[in-house]
Amino acid sequence: MHNCLIGYIWCKTQTIGFRWQ
Repeated sequence: MHNCLIGYIWCKTQTIGFRWQ
């Protein structure tokens, strides 16, 4: 979970992005 403080959507995107990198 990265940058979750900025936004829940962004946090999800970051996690998915890294996983599907």
